Amino acid sequence: MPEIRRSARPSSPAPGRVLHRCRPVDHDDERPADSGHHRCRKPNRGRDPRVSRPVVGAVNGPAAGVGVSLTLACDLTVATKSSYFLVALTKVGLMPDGGATALVAASIGRARAMKMALLAERLPAREALTAGLIADAYSDDEFASAVENLTRRLTNGPGDASRWTKDAVNDATLTELDNAFAREPNGQLELLATPDFEEGVTAFRKKRPAAFRRT
Repeated sequence: MPEIRRSARPSSPAPGRVLHRCRPVDHDDERPADSGHHRCRKPNRGRDPRVSRPVVGAVNGPAAGVGVSLTLACDLTVATKSSYFLVALTKVGLMPDGGATALVAASIGRARAMKMALLAERLPAREALTAGLIADAYSDDEFASAVENLTRRLTNGPGDASRWTKDAVNDATLTELDNAFAREPNGQLELLATPDFEEGVTAFRKKRPAAFRRT
């Protein structure tokens, strides 16, 4: 499970204008440990796109599995150009969760979301920017200052207008999020009991290709 670090800027902001910076770190692309019943639940409100304050996601490495969901739950996600995004749970016989089926599709469309989810292909940050998955990509050298500048601009903006704008955009684009939160845990629990999941975990541990049942 990726670590989420949050900081508020400025130290004493006006109500409703605190910004949280979400930063997934220390990902392992395909760890089966990132999958399982302990993740089959709705994310808490602190990681929910419906939180009223603008949320900035700062990704400075791989975002994999539920890490993709966490970063896309932010309102403006930026990344280093060396970062990539990976929805890889099919490699162990599971499905995307954490709201990913709604968040990824809402960001880049059905066809690209299907490709990421079914084929478990990495999406480099540059391509993620072009596809619309993230708001911007920066070199490692300019990343920290770019994130600080972005959070400062949002913090200094009109708090009420930001909240109304955020809610309006999310209401228009994330209409299936609640359904995804309900559907994904049910599917995941079913898949955890399948031979394909057992085979996927075994193959990962033995560092060999998985021999799944044919679709």
